[in-house]
Amino acid sequence: ALTPPYWEGIVCISPVILFIVYIFRTTYYSIQENILNIKSGFIVNIQIDIGTITSISKTNSIISAPAFSMDRIKIKYAGNKSVVISPKNKQGFIADLCAINNAIEVIGTN
Repeated sequence: ALTPPYWEGIVCISPVILFIVYIFRTTYYSIQENILNIKSGFIVNIQIDIGTITSISKTNSIISAPAFSMDRIKIKYAGNKSVVISPKNKQGFIADLCAINNAIEVIGTN
């Protein structure tokens, strides 16, 4: 049987675990017409006009980002803005973006 100190730990860690599960289940990237939508729970909700994307490059940056893999890409857009994401099918995702904006410079994403 668990004694009260164990229950206190479970009660304290449960919200953290639930939050992590929530973020994993609500993080996605979608393309709707010429808009790239990046959503991660209630924390991140970014809409990027694909026409403003200037480059996509491979990155292994560990900065906090709506990305769950270390196989990440950095999207630069609208001047000096950028976002790091990790789509499951990275090459297909990049191809879809380039089909909408063929001026996107793709740097080392193989």
